[in-house]
Amino acid sequence: MRVHIQLLLAAVAITHATKIEPTTFVGVSTSNSSTESSSTAAREKGDGMTNVNVLVKEVLAKEKTRRTITTSSPTKPSEESTSTAGRDDGERMFARLSEMVEKAKGAVKSNVVGKTEISQEKAYEMFLKVVRKHNDEQVYKKLKKKFDDKQIAKLIEHAKTQNSHNDVVIKLENAQMEYWLKKKKQSAHDVFELLGLTKAKNDLLDHPLFHYWSTYVERFNKEPSQEKMSVFDILMSEYKNNDAALARLIVNAKKNKENKEINKNAVALGEEQLNYWLRKGESVDEVFELLRLHTVEDSVLTNPVFNQWYFYFEMVNAKHGNKESVIDFLSSKKGTSFEGFMKDELEKANLETKSRVDELFVDLRLEQVGDGLFTDPLFMFWRACLEKFNAAHPKKSRTSVIQSLRTVYGDKGLVGLINAERKVTDSVKYASRLKNDLCATWLSDGKSLDDVFKFLDLNRADYKLLEDPSMKTFARFTQVVSMDRKELLLTREESFEENEIFRGTKFASSTGGLESTPLEKALFRLWFTQKKHPEEVYKMYFGKDKLERILRDEGNLFEIPLFITFVKYSEGYSRTKRLATDDEVIETSEERPWVTDPTYMVKYVDREFDVSLLLQNQFAYKMDKLGEMIMSVKESSSNSVKASSSKPIKASSSKSTLFAVKRVEDGLFQFWNLELSLDKVFIFLGLNTKMTPAELFENPSFRWWMDYADTFFKQATRTDKTGTPLMEVFEPSTNLAWLRNAREEENTKELADRVWTNLLKEHLQADTSPEIFKTKLMIPPESIHDKKDLKEYEHLCEKQSEKREGAKKLEEEELKKMEQEMKTKREED
Repeated sequence: MRVHIQLLLAAVAITHATKIEPTTFVGVSTSNSSTESSSTAAREKGDGMTNVNVLVKEVLAKEKTRRTITTSSPTKPSEESTSTAGRDDGERMFARLSEMVEKAKGAVKSNVVGKTEISQEKAYEMFLKVVRKHNDEQVYKKLKKKFDDKQIAKLIEHAKTQNSHNDVVIKLENAQMEYWLKKKKQSAHDVFELLGLTKAKNDLLDHPLFHYWSTYVERFNKEPSQEKMSVFDILMSEYKNNDAALARLIVNAKKNKENKEINKNAVALGEEQLNYWLRKGESVDEVFELLRLHTVEDSVLTNPVFNQWYFYFEMVNAKHGNKESVIDFLSSKKGTSFEGFMKDELEKANLETKSRVDELFVDLRLEQVGDGLFTDPLFMFWRACLEKFNAAHPKKSRTSVIQSLRTVYGDKGLVGLINAERKVTDSVKYASRLKNDLCATWLSDGKSLDDVFKFLDLNRADYKLLEDPSMKTFARFTQVVSMDRKELLLTREESFEENEIFRGTKFASSTGGLESTPLEKALFRLWFTQKKHPEEVYKMYFGKDKLERILRDEGNLFEIPLFITFVKYSEGYSRTKRLATDDEVIETSEERPWVTDPTYMVKYVDREFDVSLLLQNQFAYKMDKLGEMIMSVKESSSNSVKASSSKPIKASSSKSTLFAVKRVEDGLFQFWNLELSLDKVFIFLGLNTKMTPAELFENPSFRWWMDYADTFFKQATRTDKTGTPLMEVFEPSTNLAWLRNAREEENTKELADRVWTNLLKEHLQADTSPEIFKTKLMIPPESIHDKKDLKEYEHLCEKQSEKREGAKKLEEEELKKMEQEMKTKREED
């Protein structure tokens, strides 16, 4: 049925809107009387559309009246203000202030206190001097001689808008209110009239003295002898219990988002009115009539006062547990079907301005709808009204749903809404369409990847960036930008860089045979576009100031999706090029760092980066932690038997996690092979402290060192320095006995065998003879491995001896060859 309603509303909106002849106003008077006469004339015609136009113009006219400041000629200063001879400083200041106020009377024709001469720095300073010179009561008495209560209140309110001297004007405010309260015995009604608020009823809440008056009401109610009356009670009295007029005032003031004080007052009054009806036990039908919505000839749903009634409708429903929808209620009240009511409402709806279309979204309380907004009948009605507005104003730029929703929610809020709606089955398609429209709008607005990333607050996200719901929208925008770039005419340099962005993203996305998600690809493109060095990316999310907390919360860096994404990016980065800088382009240099690209004919430099060296620097003083994380991943992915760890190990590791570990480990092992000896790495990992063999076996860093030792001995040459870390650990006979026994135990056998093998290799590198080897290592009790180990060691010694003999022979031959060449050269000379 909802789809049927949606199609019906859209059809009515387009076909009916083309028949509308917009009402033309030659001029709009700023006076209430002329506005009312226009409205009356329109109502007498009985034309529903014209009636809506007139109502809209009334609102616009009132807004214009409220905000317009007409400057007229200032009055001449009086003799008293010009003749200041013989007066003290205070009197002269009052004379000047009086002159300023007289000028302000002619300058300010509305209720808004604008920037007049009163606000000039010199006059304002004089005002402050007078206030400071006397106590509260004295200064108020002096001001009373020159100004009436309304003028003083305006001075105080204006002074309160200044950031400084607030304490002074607050004292003056207290003095005036005490005067009204104690000496004049002024009621809240009296002060309402005294401040001229009776003349500002159409935009009362916008009046600068309304808040001043409401402050007096609060003080008045604190007096024990006074009858308590709230601001709402007094306004009901002032408005002759006209619920509709007061509701209209509240609804209009709530639209003022710029002035938080006005908006706050309006919201509070609106809630009081709702609670007032609730206390009286008014039904929704009765309130509907109190607000005179039953007499509305145009659309009820687009009437501004509908918003206040709708609030009440939902309050009553919540109180009594009713689940009837507002459309069902209204269609039943009008004695028509659901579809008939919606069609009739749309035909009568006439929104004259784009801002009114946006306001309607709020009036229909669509902001408060939870999941399923896009399938809500009122949302469909609003969309149809938007289409009708576009059709009725063909000469104006077309207003889209996206533009209006951006006005209401802002970009980030709208993205959140779309993401939420994508989880609702009936809303998925429309939500996806809106997401595409939003991305296209950003592109047409000239937004860059950086712009969108920032206003979605993704730049503030931490290492859980990939979990942020807004990333999906950013990924879609990245795709849109990528497609758009292909259509642009670029310079050679721009084309080269765009190609490198494409290549880098492709390399990073497929490195290690892995598949990357759309979110990862979006980040690759962003970082390549920003020309981010991998170290910058790492610091943004995993820098030293963040790493400790991350490791505390997550435990293992290699199991964080964003870290794996970073490793992929660093791999892609090192396979791309960048444009050479002016300093690098040195034509005369023989060893020039740049190369000319044959396709784009630009000079470039290859990028280089090694993620393993970055981590070595990051973990320089806690390499044991790095080893623990690496071994956790490696051991959890294998079936190897190992020593127990103090921390639980995950059952399995993903392919991408293993890739990141292997990439880092390979880089570190390669660097250590070039720069460090085996015993230096042993110390580097903090394994040179006093530990028993059992403690060593339980230490993840020792097991990691053993992996490195396996790699080292495969590549070691005769001249490589290994050191003797294992020989030193197992020098004591008790430690050696423990190792020999560990080779027999099921839970330590695998690691113990590897340790024993590397221990033999250390002895071999140290030229330990088989006889000494047998004496040192074949200690009682005899092991089943002894004969085999001794035979293997003797075999290794023989092979090593043969290699040495062969190397020595080769060296001698090379030496003879060199001597012969030198002899021949001498003979030739």
